[in-house]
Amino acid sequence: NVSTVNAIILSSSNKEAKVSANFSTGDVDAAKGTGKLFVTSDKPTTAEIQVFVRDNRNQYYASTLTYTFSETGKNANINRFVVMSIGSNMANVNNSNVSLEAAPIIKSNRTFVPLRVIAEAFGAEVGYDEKTKKVTVKNEGRTLELTQDDKKLMVDGKEKLMDVAPFISNARVMVPVRFVAEELGFKVTAIRDAQRGGTSSVVFSR
Repeated sequence: NVSTVNAIILSSSNKEAKVSANFSTGDVDAAKGTGKLFVTSDKPTTAEIQVFVRDNRNQYYASTLTYTFSETGKNANINRFVVMSIGSNMANVNNSNVSLEAAPIIKSNRTFVPLRVIAEAFGAEVGYDEKTKKVTVKNEGRTLELTQDDKKLMVDGKEKLMDVAPFISNARVMVPVRFVAEELGFKVTAIRDAQRGGTSSVVFSR
């Protein structure tokens, strides 16, 4: 029961750029939770845009997206995002619904998500060695290596220590959100449950 859908420009790296964002009312489907956001800029810039909805109980739900506009028009990162909800086996990947074999969960006060879906949505290559239980992710010149039940994370050959270890769920490697996503250059936004508190969904963007 959505009564208001809107978007506002929070920031722009190019102060001279005229950035706009708006929804077409006819393209918002409240029942499905989908809509079309039109974003434009007259100059190259990276802009942060907050999208929010208000329901008929006057409760607000919001998320911040990042859009990059280039001079060539080759905006590979525009509209690249992944939205996952805790406990749900469905994800929204670049405006398409994708079925997950393992749902995101909260464990040890950390949010874990299936790695492959996120990485591949942003063009990364993911490899898995069944014998060693090692996962290798390559993305835009960076290489991450992590191992099941091991807190050690290798980033371009340099060791970092996570406070929780990846694990396997339904044959999928589950990783702690922020450690892995931010090392790959993804922006992570947690959406809180307005009624029950805690994280309800996680948005990955570039």
